[in-house]
Amino acid sequence: MEPASAVEMFNNAEKQKVKYAFYTGDDDSRTEAHIRQKVSYGVEKFSDIIHMKRSLTTRLHNFSHNTKFANSSILSQKVINYLVKCFSYGVAQSKGNAKAIQATINCIVPHSFGDHKNCDTKWCRFMQDPASYKHHDLPYGKDLFGDKLRSALENIFSDYCTDAVADKLAHMTNSPRNEALNSVVGSKNPKIRFYGGSDSNDFHVACGVAQTNLRYGYVSQTLEALNVEPAKYCTEYNDRMTTKVLQDKIRKSIVDFKRRSSQLNSQKCSQTARKEAREGKTYETGIGLNFELTSIVSSPVTDWQGRVMAMPHNQFKEIEDFVPKITLRPVAKEV
Repeated sequence: MEPASAVEMFNNAEKQKVKYAFYTGDDDSRTEAHIRQKVSYGVEKFSDIIHMKRSLTTRLHNFSHNTKFANSSILSQKVINYLVKCFSYGVAQSKGNAKAIQATINCIVPHSFGDHKNCDTKWCRFMQDPASYKHHDLPYGKDLFGDKLRSALENIFSDYCTDAVADKLAHMTNSPRNEALNSVVGSKNPKIRFYGGSDSNDFHVACGVAQTNLRYGYVSQTLEALNVEPAKYCTEYNDRMTTKVLQDKIRKSIVDFKRRSSQLNSQKCSQTARKEAREGKTYETGIGLNFELTSIVSSPVTDWQGRVMAMPHNQFKEIEDFVPKITLRPVAKEV
């Protein structure tokens, strides 16, 4: 459906004497192939960097869950975040230069494993100070290890440094405005209700477009066009919501907000990883499909309590004697 809609849009634009030179989209469908075959003029495809990062993150997560290597580093959430961050920084710093993007992406995995012979001095701090260099975001600041893990990661990243992909990434385009418009239209014309078969469908979509372009003031302007004077509370509500939207836009564009959002996301992922390590997985697709009802999920706490209860009395007494007596904390002097 998506390729057919794109072809129809480009062909209809030509009838209005408009031709698009390029478009930005994700790589989840074969829209590009359909456009090349069914659109009479040439249209270039650029990849959405946000969707590209998301697809890389998904591939790394799936690889981490499905594959384990002996004598290799663990592909934890922290390591995945580090690799995706290197990918994002590498593309952003080489904007407009496809060859530089290829070279940078090719160096990400070797750099993570301590191989810096092909690194660039502009971004690799090891080249500046080899003696005291430590990775800033890898666990304990140490290099990753494991030949099989390195080979597998290089195989994944090789898909993102081909000539075709580098050319699509070089322009650093994205489509957050399209996603924002889709969100607004979805609030007026939700998918859970079939408005497509109703005459009101066009009005629902038009309201979403008007709110995106004119903010909430479009309601008052529409009423005035119909010779209906907007009421006091209607005008106040529209002004209040428009102010809120503009303030949120400014707040979310500040670097401190983005940094704090990234920190909270990292904390959430780390907390989830710690809970899964302590309690085991409690929610996953298909986790309860073949679950044995007679099995008992144990945790380190219950295992420790069981070992203590099974411990002989004399051994327990030795441990009690070994532990020092409680020491009272001295009272702080008044200042």
